[in-house]
Amino acid sequence: EEDLQDGMAFLQEKGWFQAGACVLVEPEDVCFAEPITVILPVCSTATMVLRSEQKGGWEALKDVRFISGHAVVELEHCCNLLPASRGGEILEMEATVVVKPEPGRDLCRTLWTHLGCDDCKRCYAAKRATYLAAGYTREPRKGPE
Repeated sequence: EEDLQDGMAFLQEKGWFQAGACVLVEPEDVCFAEPITVILPVCSTATMVLRSEQKGGWEALKDVRFISGHAVVELEHCCNLLPASRGGEILEMEATVVVKPEPGRDLCRTLWTHLGCDDCKRCYAAKRATYLAAGYTREPRKGPE
């Protein structure tokens, strides 16, 4: 949580704003034998993805690809990721969790949207429809009675 607060302070200092959920790839600072690919849902306003640095602070990742409301990044070690945008209006974010009952467990997906952002509304509606068609629901499964 401290890293996220530092990240938000970094964004404010630069005049940037959050354009997606902060994702924690943990345990922080563990290195991978080979880079891994992480796909993050982001607002269409996203222009960069920041990562927490091992020595403290944040840096913008190079070679981020933005595809259909997602940012695709390669990581060599665990860190916190924060989608961001340069300039524009700061918008509040909202999350909706959809659940798909599976034998012995539930699969969950989180849909993020900026409140008042028409691009996020369109992307959210499309993703929600896809998940609902695949058997997800907004209601968590009830446990055994």
